[in-house]
Amino acid sequence: MKLISKLKVAALVLAGMPFSGAAAHADGLSEQCAAYFSGKRISFIVPKKAGGGFDTYARVYAPFLEASSGAPVSVSNMPGAGGLAASLELQRNTSRSSEVVMLIENIADLVGASLQNPDKIILDNYIPLGIVANQPNVIIGVEGYDLLDGKDSPVVAGAMSVSNGVTDVGMAMSALGLEMNLITGYRGSSEGLAALLRGEIDLRGSSLPTALKHLKSGGVEILLSQTDAPLADYPDIPHIAGEGGLVDQATKDADPADREERMKLAQAIADTSKDVRAFFVSSKLDEADVACLVEASNDALLDPAYAEAAQAQKRVVSAEGHEDAKARMQSILEGQLALAPILRTLIAEQER
Repeated sequence: MKLISKLKVAALVLAGMPFSGAAAHADGLSEQCAAYFSGKRISFIVPKKAGGGFDTYARVYAPFLEASSGAPVSVSNMPGAGGLAASLELQRNTSRSSEVVMLIENIADLVGASLQNPDKIILDNYIPLGIVANQPNVIIGVEGYDLLDGKDSPVVAGAMSVSNGVTDVGMAMSALGLEMNLITGYRGSSEGLAALLRGEIDLRGSSLPTALKHLKSGGVEILLSQTDAPLADYPDIPHIAGEGGLVDQATKDADPADREERMKLAQAIADTSKDVRAFFVSSKLDEADVACLVEASNDALLDPAYAEAAQAQKRVVSAEGHEDAKARMQSILEGQLALAPILRTLIAEQER
């Protein structure tokens, strides 16, 4: 399919116009995979409300996946239970079904959910096909909010769920020596932004692209990046770890042992707190079927036209293939396992 056609298709999908038959056939697919996709339909699940970054990445991607696979692709939103409903839906998919379920999710959020709900979210059931975006996480807050002013009252943070809130904000507040009260139930970035502007919360976690988009609303600012050095394109945003980071500044006069522990925590946050959005399928699918999904998915994901179509919707694609996604998932798992004790403590505190 030519570039102009693909971009037109993506525009139609985002505009809510009907689209069918992205490709009468999928050029480049092996004969085996063409046979596999014949008669199949792909249901793409987004664990967030419509209109946000996850939703945009999926809806722009859908026509490209149709073109590469030859199968019709639909996109639906399933934000229930803090995104847990979407993850559980994927686990039920098997090769016996004519429907192939795909999921877009933040790898760190999926790993965190599996560690907090090991009986429900079994990480081995999720196969990452590829990464669509890899951005540092940030904390966005009310304009003028100072994380170093020695607050007498707890910071009020907002999140979709307790697990999300502790991962996205709670660990950073702990490293800074700040108490936190968490309000949950905000189903996506737009609801979180509205809560900030209404004064219900002081801050919330965010991906960098989403935070930059929210700055246009006025009244909010990026309080810190969860990195160990300044961001290359935004050097004025404070960073949490490393020399000159907020934790370094906050612990200058602290007990040496306490300072060392908090500096280590800040570095661990910088190593693991990334917004790595990936496409997943169920490991309950046959191995040969997964191979076909990897082939079709990566063909669409690594197509420069997809990145261009996403950029037109103010979403940056930093695509990585199947093998890179597996390695990234393993690295994030190892990092979160190391942080598991403090995560459990912070979650227990918020659930009291």
